[in-house]
Amino acid sequence: MALPAAVAGVGGGADAGGVGGGGGGGGGGVGGAADPAAAALALIQHMGDPYQDAVMQLEQQRRGLKRQHQQVEEGLAYERKRHHRAEEKARGLSDDALMRTIARRAAKAKAKAKAKG
Repeated sequence: MALPAAVAGVGGGADAGGVGGGGGGGGGGVGGAADPAAAALALIQHMGDPYQDAVMQLEQQRRGLKRQHQQVEEGLAYERKRHHRAEEKARGLSDDALMRTIARRAAKAKAKAKAKG
């Protein structure tokens, strides 16, 4: 049974004595343009796969979340180190210096609250 020219390719098909298509006109198929399985496979390969698209989108989302998680972890580590440095610095201060620092902070906070109204 012969296939229509639109499906089998024009010229150079397996029916025309060519090997694997590639002859004149519309040939150049994979494994012979007259092969319906090859034509169907070529058609399927050109179509988008919705499942593959969904998987790729989820993988991209996972990479974004992983990047965001890494940024949060780096921020936490930075704040912990900062707090540790402040504690170490405070341990080296005398009681009098600590009291002055606390009083200065309280005065700044009170002035700021008063300015806001």
